[in-house]
Amino acid sequence: MAITPSVVFCAAQLKDTGIHTIIQYITISTQSEKCVKPSEAKAIAAAVLKLSLVFEIWGGSKDFSRGDINADGGERHGLFASDWTAEVGAPDGTIIWFAIDNDVNEDQFVRFVRPYFAAVKRAWRANIALAFAAAVSHVSNV
Repeated sequence: MAITPSVVFCAAQLKDTGIHTIIQYITISTQSEKCVKPSEAKAIAAAVLKLSLVFEIWGGSKDFSRGDINADGGERHGLFASDWTAEVGAPDGTIIWFAIDNDVNEDQFVRFVRPYFAAVKRAWRANIALAFAAAVSHVSNV
């Protein structure tokens, strides 16, 4: 169940009320209702609004036992995000925030988080005209 009406139907009205940026999610589960859809990205671009996307999957949940936050996962996620934002028609200047919404200790940061973000950055496709940014939530003991 969606919490808000689809941006497809209200992008122009949002702009008229002074909204400049829409923040949505991107994830490898493209059928997720949280994942930005082509119709949404195109409506945002048509309304001349900015788009920011938060890329998040399982993160470091369950002590990184899912095996997705590491250099291999970062490479897969960076390539996916580059391709998906282009495929959905995200406006130029879109910012992708890669998030790991977990507390991490110094060992986890060194073993998992740093290699993940470094691989995301290396995998980012240079021909995609999008900005890149990365964020870690709640880094403790670092």
